[in-house]
Amino acid sequence: MSKNVIVFGGTGHQGSAFVNALAAYNSATAAPVYKIHVLVRNPETPAAERLARLNGVKIVYLPHYMDSADEAFSKAGLEVGDVHGCFLVCGYMDADKEVARCVRVVMSAAAHGVKHFVFASAMFDDSKEIGEDGMDPKRDIERVIKETNMTWTMLRSADFMDNWVPTDGTVGRIWRTLLLNKVFQNHPDRALPMVSTRDVGRMGALAMASGDKYIGKAIPLVGDMLTIADIKATYKDVMGTDIVASWSITTSLALWSDPNTALLAKFYDSEDAFSYINVQETKEYLPDVENFRNYLERYKREQTIAKALA
Repeated sequence: MSKNVIVFGGTGHQGSAFVNALAAYNSATAAPVYKIHVLVRNPETPAAERLARLNGVKIVYLPHYMDSADEAFSKAGLEVGDVHGCFLVCGYMDADKEVARCVRVVMSAAAHGVKHFVFASAMFDDSKEIGEDGMDPKRDIERVIKETNMTWTMLRSADFMDNWVPTDGTVGRIWRTLLLNKVFQNHPDRALPMVSTRDVGRMGALAMASGDKYIGKAIPLVGDMLTIADIKATYKDVMGTDIVASWSITTSLALWSDPNTALLAKFYDSEDAFSYINVQETKEYLPDVENFRNYLERYKREQTIAKALA
């Protein structure tokens, strides 16, 4: 019998990577192992249309699904006890809004009897006090998940490799410009931990599909650690161009308008940031995790194929 999995945030980088990876467990010649219900605000976007073509995927249109979690389950045709798993990823938004929306999803999932909850969190040091590193929203959401009766897996991702490529959106461009020009003032030779969103999705699918193996684990996800100089050099070597940055005024505005971004940037340049991170720990879960060069080479191939098919 197929297992129902509902996905909140399925059309972004992490969510679509998860859906692709989980759909790969389905066979084209048999009933799907997983029926994957992907909530979308607009079913006509390219991302939604790509996911709709995957075996076992059902696109569920609900414009404000993050604000209407109970309605999302109903719209997907899922009743209490029908749902094996829930995958949640939150987009970039105000911290209070992020926590409020995600907590609504968590509580609704618990009320609907979801068995296993996979949360796309972020990498943070458990020993740090609240307020030190800009990761308080993720801490708050993780804490609520742990207080439910659902089993859970947290995906604690490092910075995304995807933020460095020209097809990433405005937020990614602003963040990479911050990293290039403003963050590492005191530690210019510090290595930045990174992971590809494809590997986040792959790990999420493993956690959803592997029974008890990943239950109760906060899995660190990092595929490479490079200094800004090494990031620039690797990018230039693979892509043949320099990294595309944003206007400096946009980074100043981001630091001024978003306290969590400012706090995170400050933490990245603090004395002991990233001292707890170990790539080998990720490889215990995902032995073939991509490094930055591998990611860029794959990205370049995929872009070449996409242009040829356009």
